[in-house]
Amino acid sequence: MASISPVQSSFGRCSAILHLWVVCLLLLSALSPMRVLLLNHEYPPIGGGGGNAARHLATCLVEQGHAVTVLTSSFRDQPSHEVQSGVEVVRVPALRTRDAESSVSSILAYTISATLAAHRLPRPDIVHAFFGVPGGAIAFALRQTKALPYLVSFRGKDVHGGRSRELGGITGILKAVSMPVWRAADALVANSEGLREVASLVDSGVEVEVIPNGVDTVRFSPSDTHGEGPVRLLYVGRLEPYKGLNCLLDALIRVRGTEKNFLLKIVGDGSLRSQLTAEAERAGLSDVITFLGWVSPDRIPGIYRDADVFVLPSLVEGMPNGVLESMASGLPAIASSVPGTEELIESGTTGITFPPGDSGRLADALIQLMSENQTRTKMGSAARKAALTRGWDRVAEQYVTLYERLLSADEASESGN
Repeated sequence: MASISPVQSSFGRCSAILHLWVVCLLLLSALSPMRVLLLNHEYPPIGGGGGNAARHLATCLVEQGHAVTVLTSSFRDQPSHEVQSGVEVVRVPALRTRDAESSVSSILAYTISATLAAHRLPRPDIVHAFFGVPGGAIAFALRQTKALPYLVSFRGKDVHGGRSRELGGITGILKAVSMPVWRAADALVANSEGLREVASLVDSGVEVEVIPNGVDTVRFSPSDTHGEGPVRLLYVGRLEPYKGLNCLLDALIRVRGTEKNFLLKIVGDGSLRSQLTAEAERAGLSDVITFLGWVSPDRIPGIYRDADVFVLPSLVEGMPNGVLESMASGLPAIASSVPGTEELIESGTTGITFPPGDSGRLADALIQLMSENQTRTKMGSAARKAALTRGWDRVAEQYVTLYERLLSADEASESGN
């Protein structure tokens, strides 16, 4: 057997030490906090599902040791700068006049204000835009002026445009503005497989990853008691055409002929509120439907706990936070079988799905769950169990992995130039 010389032995020890040093550096790099600039024109207390998702993600990122600054719209008396749960929130002028909805003018104002404000903030490691427009457009501008890597999280309407998958997604000016943003992004992320498919119809040349929405299973939890009396139905979401609420009203007219003992709360605001209120009155449903309008996020968990069945008759979705929140609250959901929603509800187990726009099938599902108390309870328990696997901490971990990959690629690109 050949002996090992002192020189070889010394070289081996040095090599092992060098290898260990490299491994330590890599571990330290992986553990080092990142500075994330999160762009979203909607952030609680304003906005809908996209704003809530941004808040949950930002909070989890901070809990995992990262520094997050959110650049969002000002609204009424909200402070221009504050720290919420460790997240730095900066609000810029946006001409916003409504809690739930953004006008074209408010989106344009936010785009200009946020772009200017972003140049005054400390340089982040990465820019994370919620929505292709306006967040993605601002990130695109920062890429051109400050060479900042960015990713875009698609939320729904910024891809499908309120149109069903068969119609191919966004068109016109929104598509023309979006395409440069999509193609220059370091990564594009959809919150469901269905939304990813629509994005590929809009532009077959882009690669889109999927990181699903999460849900706060502590904040949203089942009620300890279920009282007697009317079956309490609940809808939470925007009052817009693509949400299919006319189908729900048609279904309730059919249900009224069979089941008398129910109530429906509609939570949310939008362009159809006056029309839907008038239609409910004409249909003789105004005594069983309450339009609550926009509701403070602090009240939403309690509203879920006071319900028995969640209903979502959308014609198109991304991945609806309303379904996730209802599942975490232990409610069975009756929802249209559209991409995104289909990925959440196991029909017959955690809820019931029906073809979008089919008021007859929706009425049948409502009648079934109204009349079968044990089925409601069983489905609600299964829904809660499924929700427990979808915590926001897991979503944040997936995004951190993506951030690290993009930053590594960006560093390699710079070193190669």
